[in-house]
Amino acid sequence: IIPRCVRDLFEKIREEENEGTSKWTVTVSFLEVYKEVVRDLLRTSDVVETSQGLPVREDSNGEVYVKDLTWCRVTNPKEMLTCLQQGTWCSSTSQSCLYISHYHCNNSFVLQGNHSTTMLRKT
Repeated sequence: IIPRCVRDLFEKIREEENEGTSKWTVTVSFLEVYKEVVRDLLRTSDVVETSQGLPVREDSNGEVYVKDLTWCRVTNPKEMLTCLQQGTWCSSTSQSCLYISHYHCNNSFVLQGNHSTTMLRKT
């Protein structure tokens, strides 16, 4: 179902952008909460997370976020599904699923879409 939803999402974005009235920017992140530690599953740099994982913070508006979480810009279904696959391979459950039955693990794949509209001038 996920590949179909991703395909439909980008088809709708492409339709709106082809009309010339909209512009979309889509970014994704993938995190894991395992043994009360937040890990970035899309981190590709050599930066090593501490044993405490990434810090969870609250901004001045009361919004909760994960500091230093990687956000990847994606422009098509293939790029988005590649991020999903990469993160899945990096998760603790894929590496040691036989040994974690007594721990609770949550993975969250987050998609963020930013939409802007443009006014067309008739000539």
